Amino acid sequence: MSTFQLSQSNINEALARPIVLIDFYGPKCHSCKSFAPIYEKASNSNPDVLFAKLDTSAEPDLANGFNVKSLPTLIAIKNGQIAAIRTGILMAGQLDQIIRSLR
Repeated sequence: MSTFQLSQSNINEALARPIVLIDFYGPKCHSCKSFAPIYEKASNSNPDVLFAKLDTSAEPDLANGFNVKSLPTLIAIKNGQIAAIRTGILMAGQLDQIIRSLR
């Protein structure tokens, strides 16, 4: 599975999934660009998890609704509840640890 582009029109559908990771990013954010391939690779290895991406410049209201203040920010949601929030670039092992904890 590859990543799912999150928007106001599909947020409810996405959050209905049991485990959701949301990568809040900006198109001009260098740290976000560095994290993108790590996130994409993890999405291919974990088909039971919805890996969503939210462009904060295109969807500022959604980003504000999640109180995102810095980029990149990863928010992990389990059964509709926020389970973890991490800011900055995560290494593959750190991302894997978050996914394991959600299962």
